[in-house]
Amino acid sequence: MSIAQHPSDAATLVVGMGANGTAATTTATSATAAWPQLSAGEGGGVAIDPANPALWYITTAAGVSIRRCANGGACTAADFAGAPTIGPAETSRDLSLIDTPWLLDPARSSNVMVGTCRMWRGPGASGALWSGANAISQMLGGSQSPACATTNPVIRSLAAGGPASNATSAQNAGAQVIYAGMAGALDGGGSAGGHLFVTQAAGTVTSASAWSDMTASPVTTNGLTSTFNPNGYDLSSIAVDPHDGTGRTVYVTVMGI
Repeated sequence: MSIAQHPSDAATLVVGMGANGTAATTTATSATAAWPQLSAGEGGGVAIDPANPALWYITTAAGVSIRRCANGGACTAADFAGAPTIGPAETSRDLSLIDTPWLLDPARSSNVMVGTCRMWRGPGASGALWSGANAISQMLGGSQSPACATTNPVIRSLAAGGPASNATSAQNAGAQVIYAGMAGALDGGGSAGGHLFVTQAAGTVTSASAWSDMTASPVTTNGLTSTFNPNGYDLSSIAVDPHDGTGRTVYVTVMGI
């Protein structure tokens, strides 16, 4: 489940509920009324633009399928029907998870970041503005073919922070520090199962940029030091500490027993 809420409107929520689609509630919805269903498709990521609460984004199908509505609380299922605003064509039809991770850039919320087997960033308003240049990393593991193949590990979670880039191109404008957590070794992570990748220079990255793999970084827990996620479990969520303006303090959920 994923939840989006605008910081200035605590009564508006958009909720993605996996295979049960996406629903929303607003100040106009009573406490006992059923929440309007915005999409019956795969209910993955959802977002409300913090700079413009009229802009809602939801996942409408499996894979890369992000639809944008500019009507805020008046958005209906009809607004989210049809072809996605950002879909497979915008990400070179890369292989990705069923619930492909994506988020609005915290430093430039008009941009969307998407994780397949590599990272993408581009305008959320229209897929017509995307091209192969919107890839901002090389494949994060496996072969470096033009598009993700079944041998390429896929991204499971995303987060971004740090100072904003001064770049003018959409793929390089926004947060300078971006993290990509990989699916587990048995869930699509392959050779990079459970690894954590990062760039601290997203203002200049390209489709050929190799991101740093933080997996070998030592972690101390209860006095014992080991490598990060030694069992290669899924990295199901990532959060950048908002108190650290550098974006270098990060919390990661390791999904395993």
